[in-house]
Amino acid sequence: MIDQLGDADLDVLCAVYDRDLRYRSINAAACALIGRSAQEVIGHTVEEVFGERRNPDNLTYLMRARDTGKAQQGTLAVGGPSGEVHLDALYLPLMSDGEVTQIVAIAYNITAHLAARQELAESEETLLRAITEHIPTMCALYDADLRFRYVNDAVLRYTSLRSVDFIGKTNEELFPDRELPFLSLLRAARDTGKTQRGEIALADSGEHDRIFSMAFQPLVDPTTSTITQIVAAAQDVTEERRAQEELRRASKLEALGVLAGGLAHDFNNLLTGVLANVTCAQEDQTLSASSREALHDAELACNRARTLAGQLLTFAGGGAPLRQATPLEGLLTETVAFCLRSSSVSAEIDIEPELPLVDGDSEQIEQVVQNLTMNAMEAMPEGGTLKIRARREPDNNSAAKPSVEICFDDSGRGVPLEQRERIFDPFYSTREGRSGLGLAICFRIVERHHGRLWVEDAPSGGARFVVRLPIAAATSKSTRKEGASGATLRILVMDDEPLVCRAVRRILARVGHEVVVAAHGEEAIESYSKALDAGQPFDLVLLDLTVPGGLGGEETLARLRQLDASVRAIVSSGYAEDPIIANYRDYGFVGAARKPYSSVTLYDAVAGAMSLDVP
Repeated sequence: MIDQLGDADLDVLCAVYDRDLRYRSINAAACALIGRSAQEVIGHTVEEVFGERRNPDNLTYLMRARDTGKAQQGTLAVGGPSGEVHLDALYLPLMSDGEVTQIVAIAYNITAHLAARQELAESEETLLRAITEHIPTMCALYDADLRFRYVNDAVLRYTSLRSVDFIGKTNEELFPDRELPFLSLLRAARDTGKTQRGEIALADSGEHDRIFSMAFQPLVDPTTSTITQIVAAAQDVTEERRAQEELRRASKLEALGVLAGGLAHDFNNLLTGVLANVTCAQEDQTLSASSREALHDAELACNRARTLAGQLLTFAGGGAPLRQATPLEGLLTETVAFCLRSSSVSAEIDIEPELPLVDGDSEQIEQVVQNLTMNAMEAMPEGGTLKIRARREPDNNSAAKPSVEICFDDSGRGVPLEQRERIFDPFYSTREGRSGLGLAICFRIVERHHGRLWVEDAPSGGARFVVRLPIAAATSKSTRKEGASGATLRILVMDDEPLVCRAVRRILARVGHEVVVAAHGEEAIESYSKALDAGQPFDLVLLDLTVPGGLGGEETLARLRQLDASVRAIVSSGYAEDPIIANYRDYGFVGAARKPYSSVTLYDAVAGAMSLDVP
């Protein structure tokens, strides 16, 4: 029966061996494979039939089946007349009286199957190459031992290696000194047969971390259920993640800006009461020198507090600056002196004589000076000298507007070239524990002033920050004396903060003006209407822009226009970022007083409003 088994199917080979491993029977398919007839084989051992051509694995399986009495299974590569043939063999021992007397071997020719599988794998690999060769995503193909079979161009560009450097090697062999956190995903894909995904941070050639979204897909042979290859893909998502992080931070900052706006409004209202009363008290000619000095310091502290309150608002959602002809000399010297008052850094300030006034918002420019001074101080933790130079920029470019250039030179370590592109980005800081907002605020303010801000090397070896601001069209300084306001005026003041109303009344009454106060828009409209009816109209109205629970300045002015088309109004607000403050004439006002304001600021606002035509 063994002689005939498999004769109809040349893929099934059968043979029977005795205990001495001599052939007792062999079918035609097996004879065809070894190129011998049954008569030449039967009665002979495997060594006698094959000689040096014998397959050691075949002999091992036979001996193991005989000695253990257990069936054996394995694959063989056998040389035949037509070349190498691959067999999947089963060895069954036959027992008699507890002893193996014969071994039946049945083998299936799997050569064609293996060839088809290899052809399929090669076609899949060819397809993978064709698809991934030139795409930006990094792709690689590993074998079951996690050795590279293929990498695409993106991998070669990232690693600066050649394709031949990869093939046949593992990641550990290629990069023995680098940390490779993705290897756990690669091994898990091989060990579990399941796709593995994750985001991994890797250092690039410049030792900067890049974030990659990675996936490892195992390829399984359906006939054997074994993993033969693993396809790996890695997409650089660094910029996408940075954008998401910046968006998240921006959302936080926007929410914080809304909160800070409300707090700043209340804070500036209270600070107005302090600053207005302090500056009003300074006008008392009977003050002693020590009292005058104390009030001056209190005024400086109020101005610094106002600057600090506006820092976050300027960055988070600040509006256009309230630009006017602004002198820089006093602003520079006082701000720098205040910032460095308790530090080990000294300042050398060189201001060109008769420096032109700049077209700018004095409060926002003060923020720039303060932030750049603090930045220089932090760059010199062990002390040093901050050199500040302000001069008119030569008109080398006729197309550019005339400008004033201010240079801040520190003697620190300087700013490396690779950091200069990002140094003005929000939240970017090279110093631990810093917010990264200071220079971003400076850049945003200068940009809104149609100026320029950049960093370069200072002659001292440290950093030089350069600010350019446009020169004001009219550069003559005001000659109006403090308190000078011309004729006596009837002024209506609308503000929801009693402290502000009392301070404004005190300041304006000091120079002879008659002041009526109102807590909200409805009360102001009623007072204005009664004054008209009584033939005692108001010459000027000072309106707070925001009144919680009532009519604010903009709505109140619209209603007053219905009563009197020639109403003359100044807008006032603690919301420094509100666009109405910067562009007050576009909204029908003749002046603006940004809180907190001093007595001099209030006098100037009143005199300026009375000298302008109603929009």
